[in-house]
Amino acid sequence: MNASQIVLSLVLATMVFSVALELRLEDFKRVAQEPKAVICGLIPQFILLPVGTWVATLLLDLPPNIEAAMILVAACPGGSLSNVVTHMGRGNTALSVSISAVASLIALFATPFNFSWMMATNPETASWLK
Repeated sequence: MNASQIVLSLVLATMVFSVALELRLEDFKRVAQEPKAVICGLIPQFILLPVGTWVATLLLDLPPNIEAAMILVAACPGGSLSNVVTHMGRGNTALSVSISAVASLIALFATPFNFSWMMATNPETASWLK
């Protein structure tokens, strides 16, 4: 890891930590009372984006390695930077953090499943799984 990567990692960690310092337990209690909001945030991450990307890889005439990269990125959940952007935009930061936390747990199972399924059903990349 070079110096710029270390600095970038430290800056991102500081930003995420500063957002966390401003959250209170009451913020998360409000989110827990509205689980539909978390579900509405998870559906695009684990269903709409992967399926949309899978369809795009089938429709576009791209090299198989590019298709595989697109599929891998679409199968992974968003990162913690979304929490910082939500906070800067004066959005519901507790909801964003909650969605990120739940998405990280779901990703343990959903990412390998989505990636394998999309790779297996794409004629250009199916042979790579064998």
